[in-house]
Amino acid sequence: MKMLFGLIAVCLLASQVFAISGATTSGITQTRWNGAVTAGTATTQGGNITALSLSSTQLTSKWASFNGNVSGTIRLSDTEAGSAVYVWTYSAANGGEVCTSTGSTFPTAAPGNSTWANIDSVFATTGGPDNASGTFNTTCPTLTISTGALTSFIASRTQGSSTFTTCAMNASGAAATNHAFCTNIAATGTGKNYLNTDANFELIVPSTASAATYYFYMELN
Repeated sequence: MKMLFGLIAVCLLASQVFAISGATTSGITQTRWNGAVTAGTATTQGGNITALSLSSTQLTSKWASFNGNVSGTIRLSDTEAGSAVYVWTYSAANGGEVCTSTGSTFPTAAPGNSTWANIDSVFATTGGPDNASGTFNTTCPTLTISTGALTSFIASRTQGSSTFTTCAMNASGAAATNHAFCTNIAATGTGKNYLNTDANFELIVPSTASAATYYFYMELN
């Protein structure tokens, strides 16, 4: 007797998953220079004409930075933290990108190159040598996120011993929440904090005297 076995067709529903996802934050510490500089002196008396040069160092009120380390997992699961079919442990050596934005959702449109004028306008960084053009004064190296490449966008190369570049983008319009500032993840990078310690990422972001809340996103390679 021959038996006919029915063939059950299983359709795997493919839904596009946005590769950049929210990143949790922990271990937050902040440092700040108080801006104090010892005042120089010159002694004079009636009848003297004194010529001298003056120099001063002051704390910017337009920019802030984030640096630190990353960790994570890649999951085959239908929930973020529940039971998973399979979990892979991520290492910074695999690379990836960290992005931050004042938007609570990442701008999903194809990234566009921001402009100095736009950053100055929406983030109030205009005027002085520490405006947008004085800060984002280089171009983004090869950096690609899931929505597109940021290569040759305006960027800021963190100075000193740091090994990171912050690339500026905007998408879906020029509003502040449509901006994002992205950098690569490096296993052995150096952040230019007060200890020059190792870091997996470092970013510079606009933040004026009124506090700004930034949301963090990661793309894991």
